[in-house]
Amino acid sequence: MIASVALVFFAQWKYERLIDTGSRTKTVSVAMPPSIYANAQSSLDDLRVVDRHGLLVPFMLRTPEPASSETWVNATLTDEGFVPGNYSQVVADLGPDRGTYGILDIATPRAAFATTADVEASDDRATWRVIRTGAPIYDYRRDGLATNTRIAFPSSTARYMRVRILDRKSPFPIDGIRVANSANKAVESTRYALALSLPSHDTPAQTTSYGIEGIGEVPIDRLRLASTTSRFARSADVETSDDGVSWSAIASQQISRTGPGRDSLFIDFGEAQARHWRLVIHDGDDAPLAGVDIEAFGAPRRIDFDASPSAAPYRLIYGNPSAPAPSFDYAATHGVAVLDRATDVALGKPIRNPAFVPAARPWTDRNPWVLWLALGIAIVGIGGIAVRTMARSR
Repeated sequence: MIASVALVFFAQWKYERLIDTGSRTKTVSVAMPPSIYANAQSSLDDLRVVDRHGLLVPFMLRTPEPASSETWVNATLTDEGFVPGNYSQVVADLGPDRGTYGILDIATPRAAFATTADVEASDDRATWRVIRTGAPIYDYRRDGLATNTRIAFPSSTARYMRVRILDRKSPFPIDGIRVANSANKAVESTRYALALSLPSHDTPAQTTSYGIEGIGEVPIDRLRLASTTSRFARSADVETSDDGVSWSAIASQQISRTGPGRDSLFIDFGEAQARHWRLVIHDGDDAPLAGVDIEAFGAPRRIDFDASPSAAPYRLIYGNPSAPAPSFDYAATHGVAVLDRATDVALGKPIRNPAFVPAARPWTDRNPWVLWLALGIAIVGIGGIAVRTMARSR
């Protein structure tokens, strides 16, 4: 534990987590797991990094760029296969109305992986040109880190994309591929596994609703639906609520599966945070979808700071609802190139800050009878004045 004398300055912070920075001097980056939002401010303004002496460490809380208005195009998948000892492959047909694009997103049911991918483009499925090699895709959720299945490359207008996943041991399953125009860098996106409440069928409205649990205040910008129904085309609404009673729709979109490789199952929207989420599917006269499952995606917040063995171990402290956002010049003194090379590190499990002291409640909160007594005296006084005034008037 951090020396209790030093922690006296952070006694209002309820939780801490060890940050595993290793033994080298370096700039490190740690992705905030969804569980952090259960006890921290939704804005994460109460996060602090302290070293082994309990001293505050300058850091930068990295947030994603605002969501763009780019339109994703879903591809039809063909030529799926696996070459043992080499790669898994799929060809994506983007159709005649694809436009210009520079980012590719892979949908896969596989979890806990780290591999690379090569991407080739073609206008006729005969002549192929390489547009990206060794692109990293990964899922480190089990280690408390992020996932990424997006690949950026120079802008292209080719109709066909051939994606080879360089996983030599076993076939790499791909459920779908979509593309969009983008900047030169793929935005990191984390996949969150969710739990669904039992479906609620509203017969008059011909809808089925699913309560989504496991998001909480985590920033989310898209959902992906899976279903065992072989073919369907439905309209779906994503709704949020702060109290579980009043709901607001933040997205309405068509979801469909109209044939092999013709899935359109993503629902995109501007990044949102809310306590309660639900998905409403408009079934019409069709039977509700079978075997529904949902995944959420969002750009994780990251904390970047400079680590040194002499100051390790470091800890992340949080859980102070009244703490203001910290102010450091770290972002101004560390360029984008430095932060992009930062080493990913993991967070330990949350533990209670041993020096935590609950904030003292106001004296009036601890003695509410005083307020009631004062209110009673005021009422009696006002009543007496009213009676005397009426007597004089008579």
